[in-house]
Amino acid sequence: MANKEEAAREAARKAERAAEEARKRAREAEEAARKARQK
Repeated sequence: MANKEEAAREAARKAERAAEEARKRAREAEEAARKARQK
């Protein structure tokens, strides 16, 4: 039981990290698009 809980926590941490990465990439893409439109 404890192992399942630990695995679930680890999966949640990984998903959170992946979501953070996705947000960072989206922000970078948004900035790049903004810069491209300014030129």
